[in-house]
Amino acid sequence: MIGPTERYGKLRIEGTLEYGDRYGHAGGLDSQIVPSEMELLPWSPPAQPDLSISTLKYRLIKHFGGVLVAEPVGVPDDIRKEQATRALATIQEDEEEFRAILDQLGLEDESTYSVERQVQVFEEKARLNAVRLEPIDGGYSFRLLVMEAGEPFEIEGTIGNDAAIEVLNKRRALLPR
Repeated sequence: MIGPTERYGKLRIEGTLEYGDRYGHAGGLDSQIVPSEMELLPWSPPAQPDLSISTLKYRLIKHFGGVLVAEPVGVPDDIRKEQATRALATIQEDEEEFRAILDQLGLEDESTYSVERQVQVFEEKARLNAVRLEPIDGGYSFRLLVMEAGEPFEIEGTIGNDAAIEVLNKRRALLPR
């Protein structure tokens, strides 16, 4: 039901289930419960899920089956490792996002990270950065690039505070060569 939360509640009903005939308005039901005892139970609205920016971005990535990350082509491994090492402290500054990255990668929060772990975190941060979110009433607008059937597409839409996703525009994208 749509409306104020006062219309919602929990009720415990004991009774008998009758079936085998037609019940309700115009006989539209094939069973009914005949209550013998009812009790109003305490109730509060369900807690909203954690809808942090990182959580919303990961929901979009999962919903669309991944995201294309715009990166320079052919970065040598030693330079990539150096970039990751330099970036780690900055990535850790956003505690919520860093925790989400560690959770996504299945890593524990440690005082030091191997170079390989630093590269993993760095690449995961790049994946999150590839999802652009802008605040709007009731949620965020988003823009991201995905690959479908070997073709790149740019997708624009909205994701609500309840994580409901609506695609507003999908068009074939041109990728830099």
